Amino acid sequence: METTIKETEQIVDTIKRFGTGIAIILFPVFFIISNAIHPDLFDISMIHDVQSWIEHFHGNNLLHFAHILELFMAPLLIVTALHFMGRLKKKGVYFG
Repeated sequence: METTIKETEQIVDTIKRFGTGIAIILFPVFFIISNAIHPDLFDISMIHDVQSWIEHFHGNNLLHFAHILELFMAPLLIVTALHFMGRLKKKGVYFG
């Protein structure tokens, strides 16, 4: 069964809409979770020596997991930004 160009474009548009929707939903969830599990988030003391930084980072799996979640948020922001760029191209004069 052969698909036409129009059907292929419809499939691609559906995937784009679905992916954008998932990105818009998952980004705030990942953002809240990564900041909520970040250890010592409200500790405002400054660390100046190298040994303290090493003690802070080594073996702190929760901190590493929070930063991995933040790493996974970058592609979600890219997808969302591309979506809104496309939307603004169609209505650029209206939105300035």
